[in-house]
Amino acid sequence: FNVETVEYKNISFTVWDVGGQDK
Repeated sequence: FNVETVEYKNISFTVWDVGGQDK
């Protein structure tokens, strides 16, 4: 899995991407 920190509207949250999707 991939763990990513995403910022959305000045809010940071962690996305656990189980599928390993490409951006």
